[in-house]
Amino acid sequence: MSQIDDQQYVTLHPQTAYQQQLSDDVHRLQDSPHTHSEFQALINCIQQLQKQDKDPQALWQFLDLYMRGKKQHVTAASHKTDLSKLTPLTETDLVHYRHLETQSQEKEKDLWQTCAVIKLNGGLGTSMGCEGPKSLINVYKGKSFLDIINIQHQFLNQFYQHDANLLFMNSIFTHASSEPKYKDLSYVHSFIQHQFPRIHASSWEPLHCKETLNAYYPPGHGDVYGSLEQSGHLDRLLNEGVEYVFISNSDNLAAVPDMKILAWMREEKIDFLMEVTPKTRLDVKGGALIKDKETTRLLERADVPETQLSLFEDISTFQLFNTNNIWVNLKALKKRLKTGLLLPVIHNNKTIENQPIIQLETAMGSAITVFDTATAIVVNRDRFMPIKKTSDLFLLQSDLIDINSKTGILSFNKTQLSSTLPSITFSKSLETMAGYKRYIKEIPSLMKLKSLTIKGDQILTAKTSLEGDVLLDGSVEK
Repeated sequence: MSQIDDQQYVTLHPQTAYQQQLSDDVHRLQDSPHTHSEFQALINCIQQLQKQDKDPQALWQFLDLYMRGKKQHVTAASHKTDLSKLTPLTETDLVHYRHLETQSQEKEKDLWQTCAVIKLNGGLGTSMGCEGPKSLINVYKGKSFLDIINIQHQFLNQFYQHDANLLFMNSIFTHASSEPKYKDLSYVHSFIQHQFPRIHASSWEPLHCKETLNAYYPPGHGDVYGSLEQSGHLDRLLNEGVEYVFISNSDNLAAVPDMKILAWMREEKIDFLMEVTPKTRLDVKGGALIKDKETTRLLERADVPETQLSLFEDISTFQLFNTNNIWVNLKALKKRLKTGLLLPVIHNNKTIENQPIIQLETAMGSAITVFDTATAIVVNRDRFMPIKKTSDLFLLQSDLIDINSKTGILSFNKTQLSSTLPSITFSKSLETMAGYKRYIKEIPSLMKLKSLTIKGDQILTAKTSLEGDVLLDGSVEK
């Protein structure tokens, strides 16, 4: 795929028209005396990449991200999106789940045989202070996310009398710890997403770290498409007659494959389908669907100028957001990958070992712009219950929510759906799993709660009931 000789001259072997374009861009850098330092930084990044991942396709994907990301970096202000020129999609623009036809059990059984499931399992849950993969923490009655996902999938396989594939996209940070949870299940498979070199924010040189793994990162969940293909699982699934895949986050236990949605997708010949749901005050940062010059695309918060963030977070204007529950036609995906799946590049700025770095990433949902027949469907909030913070876990473990021990299916115990779930604000001491376990001994009934704010080191021990708007202040001196 590539060679770098002693004179630091890189030779590429493009296989597609887009790879040829990338190759030409690299050689222009290489041949110009004015871009020597830029070219040297790129060479160093390639060498860093190939220490970790020698897959030829991984190099092409990294080159694509690096070259497009660098161009965006030079014109950082201009790639922000002016919201005044966009039209947000509303519920009236899309089909709602409640309008879909109910399918017979036989029809659903047939559909299940055409479907596979992918769970995104690359995260460490650093925002919750997790040690190891986030999907392995105990979240409900002693069971982890992976335990409950396996229960859900086993139930569906038994119900539909067919062992559909369940795949986990792991990262190098989660693979070794996660694999023992499912290695004995014949229908479960996994693959590891790419690991690209972190880039120093000022020089665009690869990051050098004391800890080797700190020098690399998984390039966002948009990497699922290329990693699925390069793992060999895409071709395997197609050869087994699998036509569709349902992809969702492993921390969203409400995201269970629904054959009613797949039946509609197949009937309408849709290649890419995104589940969206109405925004609430808890979802103001979620990516929104918009019309931009007659094209439907996903608008992420990172794309919005700082001066317009308040407009983006106005739920009366941007009413729907992406749940990251995605359905994809695998034949259409295979076709698009041949020509290059050019998803918008996201600059994720971080500090690693006291060094400012850039991670170049892509988002899975942004593929809505690249498929010939792509759309979204409005679903109820009962298909969206991600656990991003300990306050979300507090809700999941409360009497507002039940997870069936036999099916793993999540349900809400309120007559209203989760759009009316109470707002929970924790103090810093409760934002990590260690602090949560230390201070939350019992969860009160939340059935009549509107909002809860906990300040300071407040310990909850009594199985009582919280009603209305509640403030518990453990910072007050006794």
